[in-house]
Amino acid sequence: IGSHSYHSLYHLLGKETFTSAMNFYMDTWKMKHPTLFDFFNSIENSTGKDLEWFWKAWYFDWGYMDLGIQSFENNTLTIENLGGRPISMKITYTFEDDSQLSEQLNPIVWKEGKTYSKEVNYGKPIKKILLGLMESSDAKAGNNV
Repeated sequence: IGSHSYHSLYHLLGKETFTSAMNFYMDTWKMKHPTLFDFFNSIENSTGKDLEWFWKAWYFDWGYMDLGIQSFENNTLTIENLGGRPISMKITYTFEDDSQLSEQLNPIVWKEGKTYSKEVNYGKPIKKILLGLMESSDAKAGNNV
């Protein structure tokens, strides 16, 4: 859980905020014996963000890393978080002319639920959509195309 949750937290907060929050945590707790809750509180205090939804999904719920494409209809892509972990993802679109476009989505899309929908309209027909995780492998990759 540790390194994967750190990667997700990094993508959630962004490089500058993540680095600042980690420095705050390390400065506050060096030479002491922090608990996991001290880590959570330090990150939240330094960023001013309520991350309870993130901590709960990573450290207190059963889950794993698995995303899947639920549907692509009428230019709306719906992705399901089957494993429940708030993770970042990469979506690669391959168009009929074989050109490609990739985008990365922030773990914040999982704050409100286990499905995420987005309008996809790039002005040319899409031949293939590939969903991937940023720093790890997907539990069931068969539903990522």
